[in-house]
Amino acid sequence: MKYPSSDSKKMSLPGELQVVHNKEGVKNRQSMFVLVLTSRFQLPLVFSKSATPPSGCTSIMEVVYDKGPINYKFQTFDEIRDRVEREWQRGPPKWDAISSELKELSTKIRQKA
Repeated sequence: MKYPSSDSKKMSLPGELQVVHNKEGVKNRQSMFVLVLTSRFQLPLVFSKSATPPSGCTSIMEVVYDKGPINYKFQTFDEIRDRVEREWQRGPPKWDAISSELKELSTKIRQKA
């Protein structure tokens, strides 16, 4: 993990990660609200690679390089910008995508440093 000297509240996330969408609903402990998500309204959640996300989660990570380039159609910046804008507008005003499991792991590592 890295801790920028310019802001002690910032840090990189530890280790290998997985990013998932939850189609069935998710509770965000920090905001204490429950979202019921449908296939057209999904929010990302980040977990450590070794964690088991809640049931109903699907990975949104894609392999784009495997010991060399693979046949993969990359999105253009305009396509990415449009997709992010659509997804961002559908979300709640405040959303914390870092799972409580990953926050606890980060805190433990930071306390040891």
